[in-house]
Amino acid sequence: MNRSTVHLLDLPNEILFNILKKLDNVDVLYSLFGINNDRLDSIAREETFSNILNFVSTVHNIIINDSIVDRFCNKILPQICYNVKCLIVEPMFMERILLATHYSNLTELKLFNFQRVSSLQYFTDDSPFRHIFKQQITKLDLINEDWECAIGSLIDYTKKVYAHILTCFENLEHLNVIQTSIRAYPGLAVRYLPSSVFSSSTLTYLCINVGTLTDCLCLLDGRLKQLTTFIVRVYCMDIDSSINHTMNDLPHLKCFSLIHYGLIKEYDNNIVRLLRRAFIDPIYLLHEFTMYMSRLYSFNFYLSTENNTNDLIHYLSNNDVKRNHTNIGHQEVLDMVCFSVNTATYHIFTLPFEFAKLMSVGNIFPNIIFNYVIELWVHDVVPFEYEFFVRISKAFPLLKHFYVSIFASLSFNTEVSSPNIESCEVVKYPHLTLLDIRRTNINYVEQFLNETITHLPCLSELRVVYEELRIITNDFTRKATQRNCVNVRRLITGRDIVASNRALCLHAASVDNLIFICYPLNIYIVVDGYCYFVTSSHALYPCKLRYFVLQIAHLGSLCYTCLATLDQYLLSSRNVRIHQMNFDACQTKQCIVIVFILIALHSIAMAVYFGDINHHCAFVSDVYALYYLFAVIILLYSVIPTLFLLIFGSLTLIQLQAVTSRSARQDQQLSRMHLIQSVSVVQGTAKWSRSRDRD
Repeated sequence: MNRSTVHLLDLPNEILFNILKKLDNVDVLYSLFGINNDRLDSIAREETFSNILNFVSTVHNIIINDSIVDRFCNKILPQICYNVKCLIVEPMFMERILLATHYSNLTELKLFNFQRVSSLQYFTDDSPFRHIFKQQITKLDLINEDWECAIGSLIDYTKKVYAHILTCFENLEHLNVIQTSIRAYPGLAVRYLPSSVFSSSTLTYLCINVGTLTDCLCLLDGRLKQLTTFIVRVYCMDIDSSINHTMNDLPHLKCFSLIHYGLIKEYDNNIVRLLRRAFIDPIYLLHEFTMYMSRLYSFNFYLSTENNTNDLIHYLSNNDVKRNHTNIGHQEVLDMVCFSVNTATYHIFTLPFEFAKLMSVGNIFPNIIFNYVIELWVHDVVPFEYEFFVRISKAFPLLKHFYVSIFASLSFNTEVSSPNIESCEVVKYPHLTLLDIRRTNINYVEQFLNETITHLPCLSELRVVYEELRIITNDFTRKATQRNCVNVRRLITGRDIVASNRALCLHAASVDNLIFICYPLNIYIVVDGYCYFVTSSHALYPCKLRYFVLQIAHLGSLCYTCLATLDQYLLSSRNVRIHQMNFDACQTKQCIVIVFILIALHSIAMAVYFGDINHHCAFVSDVYALYYLFAVIILLYSVIPTLFLLIFGSLTLIQLQAVTSRSARQDQQLSRMHLIQSVSVVQGTAKWSRSRDRD
C-alpha cells in the first residue's frame, strides 16, 4: 500500500478505537460527534468515550470555554446521557451541564475548585438538581479550594459544609475531600458537636482532614457504622482530656490510614507513650488502633520523630530496629534516619509507602519505589551529589513538589561537585511543578536549571535566591537554562527583584550639573550686565548664597556619580553577598535625600565664612580657607572621587566582560561612557582645584 494515500479512515476499527482511547473523552466527543461520518459517529457513541466526562480545563491542559460547553449541552449530552456515569466539573459550568439532560446512570461526581461561597448554594433543598444529589450520587470527590486561615470557625465550617454534604447526599457511600494546593483546606471539627451532626448509615469510604486527634477519635465512635476505609490527616495531635471517647465496635473497617505532618510535643504524654512503644513494637500500635476493628486487614502508617542525635543513637540502635521490624506477621515495615545539624529524624512506615508526602529525607534512603509520593522534602548535613538526584528521580516517579535544603556544618565542604555533562545521564522529573532550592547554594541552582543536567518540562513554580538565579542564568539570557524555566509562572525569590537604580543617581547628578552651570551664569549676567557691585550690605545673593549653592551642586554631582558607579558595580557582581547589598528604588531615593541633607549641612559654613572683601567674594576666615583648600578641594573634589570612580568603574567593566548577553554588552557600553564621563569630571575638577590652590 502506498503510504502517501493512507488516511485515518483506512485504519480498522480496533486500531482507531485504541488510538482514540489515548485521548480525553471530551476531546473525542467534541471532535468526532456529529461530523456526518457514520463510522466515526458510531465509535464516538461507544460507552467507553462517554462514561467519564471531564469538563475541568486544569487537568489535561485543555481549554474548556463557553462555546464548547454550549455544544455539549445542546448537541452531545442529550444523545449520550444514558452512558454517563461520572462527571468531573467546576462550579462555573456545573449547573449548565447537570441541567442539560437527564443522566439516569450518573452515580459519581467530582467537583473541582470547591469554595463555600460559590458552591454551597448547590447543596441546598432549593438546588435545581437536588434529586440527582439525594437519589443518584453515591461517590463524591471534592477538591476543596477553601483556605483554613480564611474561613473563620472550623466548627461553623463543619456544620455548614461537611455535615450539610452528608445531609444532601442521602445515598453517599464514598466521600473524598482533596487538597490540590500547598495551603491546607479547613479540617473537620466534630469534637464539640453532637454525633448526629456528621453521621451516615451508608458511607463506606471517607478520606478527609481533621483539626485534631480528638476529632479523629470522635469519628470512630460509631457514627459511621458502615465505614470500611478511613483515611484521615490530622493537623494537630492535641487530645482534649475532657472529652470521653467511646470507641464503639467498627466491624466493617478494613483499611485505616492515619497521617500527621508535624512534631508531637513532649507534653502530649498519651500520644508520646503510644508512639514510643510503637517504634519498638509496631504490633503494639496495630493492637491499640485495631482493638474495635475486627475485620481490619490493612493498617498503613508513616511515623517520624525528631530527636537529639546522641539521644536517638542511645535510645534506638540499628540492631533493635531490625530485630523488632522483621517478620511482624502483618505488613512489612521499613525505617530510615535523616540527620540535621544537631538533630536526627527517625522514620518508620509500612510498605508499600502509600502516602503523598514524605519529609526529612537525607542522603541515605531505602532502595524502593515511592509510587504515591508527590511532595518530597530532603535535607542533610552532607551536600547532595549528582547521584543522589538520579536516585530521587527514579525512586519518586510521580514527584510534583520538591524542597531541597542543605544544613552543612563548618566541618563539611558545602560545594557540590559538578557532574561530567558529557558522560552523565540527564536527571528527569517529568511531573515536577514546584521546586524550592532557596536553602541551598548556587551549585544546586546550576544543577537543576541547566537542561544538560536536569530536565524539568512541567516546572511552573520556582523558589530560589534571586542573586543566584541571576548569576546562573546570565541575567536571564543563558540558553542552557531557558528550557527548564520556560513554563515558570510563579517566581518566589524571598526579596524584591532589584533593577538598576543608576538612572536615579545620574538624574540627580544631572540636576546638580545644571544648577552648577546656570547659577553662575545668572550671577555673571546680574553683576556684569547690570553693574551690580558686591558690597558688604548686599553680599548674600552674589557671594554667600552663590557659593553655598555651588558647593552643594558640585559635591552633589560627584557623590551621585559615585553612587551610580557603585550601584552598577553591586548589580553586576557575580558574588551573591555583594549583589545583595544593592539598594532598591525606595532606598536609593532615601540615600539621595540623605546625601543632599549632609552636603547642605556641610556647606552652611561656606555661606557663613564667605563675604565681601574689596568688592570681591572671598573667605573672611583664614582658618576656614585652609580647611576648604585641603579638606574640600583636595580631598572631596579631587582625591576621593578620583579613586572611587576609577576603582569601581574598572571593576564594573571587568564584571560585565564576563557576561556575554546583549543587555550586558549594552551595560558595558554605558559603563564605558560613564567611566569616561566620570574621569572627565574629575580631571576638570582637579584642574580647577589646582588653580584654586595657587590662588
